[in-house]
Amino acid sequence: EIELTGNYRDDHLPVFYWPSTLEGLNDSWRYDDEKAVVGRKDGLDDGLKYRVLTIHPLPSITQLADAGELLENDRNNLPTQVTLRPRNVPDQVQSTVESVTNGTDSPYLKAKALNDYFTGGQFRYSTSTVLGSSGDALVDFLEKKQGYCEQYAAAMAVMLRLLGIPSRVVLGYTTGDRQPDGTRVITTADAHAWVEAYFSGVGWTYFDPTPLGDGRTVAP
Repeated sequence: EIELTGNYRDDHLPVFYWPSTLEGLNDSWRYDDEKAVVGRKDGLDDGLKYRVLTIHPLPSITQLADAGELLENDRNNLPTQVTLRPRNVPDQVQSTVESVTNGTDSPYLKAKALNDYFTGGQFRYSTSTVLGSSGDALVDFLEKKQGYCEQYAAAMAVMLRLLGIPSRVVLGYTTGDRQPDGTRVITTADAHAWVEAYFSGVGWTYFDPTPLGDGRTVAP
């Protein structure tokens, strides 16, 4: 059950992944199954209350590790934009991907290696970036090892696609602060970006490559 307060202004509603049923909304709202978002043309005022019934996939580590290369049926059912390999990516990015994932033998373990690369202590979270001189924003980010959540999510998404793993960047919120009555208060300070990778036989699985030091990073 979700209640919007504090002058909420947006044309999309916060929902839990993956929503199966939404109750308490009128017909002006539309659900986009491909993106798993609920929105409408006009924004809304706070005070709206609604209920979300959600599917929460919890694949085991064994299921994830056993997922093989992307099947043709999966590729045909996924949006083209999440499966395209990036073009004209600098050699330094490709070599970093190869170095980080060397020795891994499944798509999931490759994705986990990338996530661990960003969260393992080399990189630092900051709302400001350090300017580089390579002429490429992704190369500068990998060299300077400092940035904010959108950069971490986008960088990992590009690197996943270089490995042939479908990926997408997700915008949403972390879990906020738990209250004594069991509810949670989530504010704009909890806004966050992470990345999802698609594995055959499993589906979309989230990773959070941002090395937040305040405990807000949600472990995959």
